[in-house]
Amino acid sequence: MLNNYADFLNEKLSGFRHPEIDSAKTLVTTNEYDDYSVLEVRIFDNDGSYVGKDVIHPPFVSVPGLLFRVNNDGTEGSVDMLYINPEYSSQRIGTELFLHFEPSAREAGIPVLSLIADDETGAQQYWIEKHGFESAGEDDHRLLVKKIN
Repeated sequence: MLNNYADFLNEKLSGFRHPEIDSAKTLVTTNEYDDYSVLEVRIFDNDGSYVGKDVIHPPFVSVPGLLFRVNNDGTEGSVDMLYINPEYSSQRIGTELFLHFEPSAREAGIPVLSLIADDETGAQQYWIEKHGFESAGEDDHRLLVKKIN
């Protein structure tokens, strides 16, 4: 089943366009461990340099075609671990990847998206002001949520 998710992710990512990204070099792999499996998406630029990755971990169910993990009762989708190489941090690659998949999350009926954004880098304020997220504020002040359905 994990390979099916990898195929769906490859298909969805083929539609992602950014001037710095070579979608033909995007690599989706599955890694099987003793007690769990992960999907890993590696993103490369036009010169073949590593730009970033997203890793989807259990115990959440990954929705095919999304870079989000979804909790077991389907009430929240979250960006599990999206990392962008710091040399690409001002080029909106992470933002555009996130926004590219938001409509799919909405279509899948996921009511809330969440992400963790660092306060020190200004990312938290960026997601609040530019993309309608709110601080969840309970245990982790970096956790932001956005209702989409």
